[in-house]
Amino acid sequence: KQATDEHELTVRIGAGMNTQSTFKDFTTYSGGGSDFWGIDDGTRDLPPALAGPNPQVNSEVLPFRTNLNPSVTKARPDLNFGLYGSTFFNLGEQVKVNVLATGNYRNEYRYAFGENRIVNTLNEALIDYDFESHQFNTQASALGSVGIELGRNHSITATSMLANISTDEVRENYGEHFDYEYDVHARRFTFRQNRVQVNQVHGEHAFGIDERLQADWDFSFSTATSSEPDRRQLVYLNEPGAPRTDYLFNGIDRIENHRWYSDLKEKETSGHAGLAYRILQKESDQGMLNVLGIRVGGDIKRKQRDFGYDIWVYDLSAINNFYPNGIDLDVPDTYLNNETYGNGEFAVQNATTPEADHTIQQDINAGYGILEVDPIPEKLKVMAGARYEMGEQVIIYRKQSDSFLQPKRSAEIVSNDLLPFLSVKYAVNDKNIVRLSGSKTISRPGFREMAPFEYTEYFAGVKNVGNPLLQNGINYNADVRYEWFPSPAEVVAVGAFGKLLQDPIEKVALATASGQLQSFENTQEATVAGVEVEFVKSLGMIGRSDTSVWNDLSVGINAAYLYSQVTIDNTQSSTGEGATVVLTNLERPLQGASPYLINADLSYTKRFSKGFKGVATLAYNIYGRRVFAVGANGLGDQYELPFGQVNLILRGEIGERWQANINLRNLTNAEYRIEQETPNGTSILNSSRIGTGISFGIA
Repeated sequence: KQATDEHELTVRIGAGMNTQSTFKDFTTYSGGGSDFWGIDDGTRDLPPALAGPNPQVNSEVLPFRTNLNPSVTKARPDLNFGLYGSTFFNLGEQVKVNVLATGNYRNEYRYAFGENRIVNTLNEALIDYDFESHQFNTQASALGSVGIELGRNHSITATSMLANISTDEVRENYGEHFDYEYDVHARRFTFRQNRVQVNQVHGEHAFGIDERLQADWDFSFSTATSSEPDRRQLVYLNEPGAPRTDYLFNGIDRIENHRWYSDLKEKETSGHAGLAYRILQKESDQGMLNVLGIRVGGDIKRKQRDFGYDIWVYDLSAINNFYPNGIDLDVPDTYLNNETYGNGEFAVQNATTPEADHTIQQDINAGYGILEVDPIPEKLKVMAGARYEMGEQVIIYRKQSDSFLQPKRSAEIVSNDLLPFLSVKYAVNDKNIVRLSGSKTISRPGFREMAPFEYTEYFAGVKNVGNPLLQNGINYNADVRYEWFPSPAEVVAVGAFGKLLQDPIEKVALATASGQLQSFENTQEATVAGVEVEFVKSLGMIGRSDTSVWNDLSVGINAAYLYSQVTIDNTQSSTGEGATVVLTNLERPLQGASPYLINADLSYTKRFSKGFKGVATLAYNIYGRRVFAVGANGLGDQYELPFGQVNLILRGEIGERWQANINLRNLTNAEYRIEQETPNGTSILNSSRIGTGISFGIA
């Protein structure tokens, strides 16, 4: 983002509400002093005595704070504000400096409710929970940019960006579990903070007569962190219908009552340099046009991620003996404090296992060459070239069954790939364009997909574990598109596309006793094909009058139909370390691919006076039933059911300096659902509603 040739200062402030949360009871807990800004101030840090390779536990002094009680307040309205400023100044006749800075913050209180179930092949519920979630979410960002123009042919821009996103959640699950005589009630406090900082320098230069030789370069250094400090979870048992003061601690499953501390740190350095030269060119009213040109360049990337976690559990196997009349679900600090710890009513233990930490490194070196030919300048353009990538991705890790004393394992992906592409653009005339393209690309496993530790996002949720033995996938892509521009603000386009995927990476269910462990696997191959239609048009042709209301209406539609088919070989397993993949359906749609997507909007734009212009937009979007997770052990696949949202956006431009807006999101409060297929019918596994959001702002 760069400053324009204007002096500008914009102040923005807004507020919002949600029909399910605002001004209603909101469950929270004792956190830190900077939670409002989405920053943990150290309150949730792992106690120093428990850090390091040899943690020391004092049997008389509880190492943790006494902070397991929930509290109830009222959810406040959402808040957002921002500041933007840009300016420029000249240093002599040949040097111009552009300066830009912006900062933004927003928060929201959200309440969601629904159900969470697990079924077997008989379509019988093994777990049947209702859940309630109270979340306080924040987003904050800051960006600064300084650009220097050295005459008309040289420019250098330095940009720095910082973004921070946080989620602070209290989630409760309660209901029936096939393994327990009693009902189960679980409560978890989770604070997550993700931060990204990017620093980049970019340069553009032109040399020679008519600027035939052009160069561009980039250098960037970025860091990312993700932490989940002091996640607190307690699980209770109760007779159906028992009062909240007559519960028991779950002393059976030790790992379920825990405090979790995780930290992820990532750093990336990348560089790019490119040259473009017009070998043949043609003069026109718009300057010199390319007839035959060449582009060459190279890219490098060095990326490393370090992750680790500690988990400490409460051993509550004996605590219920001290409270024969039951315990109060809402005041666990009464029973889990320094005094009761010293009395020996419970203990704390380190449950961290050898797979708790790992390192992943990725090195990519690439070079490319492109031939750009304009046989008919301004009408026919052909670009052909190739990119050669040398990549290495290494993960250093332990398995859960390993010993802390044995050396860590390593798995690597080494690849050398030639990736050609071809692109053709033909302008039939000023309003009609045909585009054709084909390419070969590579899909590298994401770092989370390779990380070999088990993570459960919420109590009774699916356990996810990465697969360190994943391999790259290869994709062959082709598409054709026709575009018609009736006017500068209108477009009608239709296109077709196809993909052949070799070794695509999918989320799969592993063959475990619970059937609820998911991982990632290179499946054999997949075919994808589809058509896409885009339509943005004024409705003025209906009224056929300059004063008709139809002239103020416009419609936009983007729709796609997609066919996908995956072929799977169940005789092989890329996990290779005791995790057997037994998939139920050997042919099915590609995981995550929707058979159709529709985005549509209707806009009304009207200038009511010289000083006021209004725009109202009604928008609708929906995706089709798509595979959420691949089924195993006789269970069918899990599907996300169609999910459609209706939004209304109102915007008013007041004079030349002011703008006001009102946004209404999810007007129908649509229900999100995941369906499980079984040999004996289907069941809804997960369902939730998040309410209708209403926000307004002024700038």
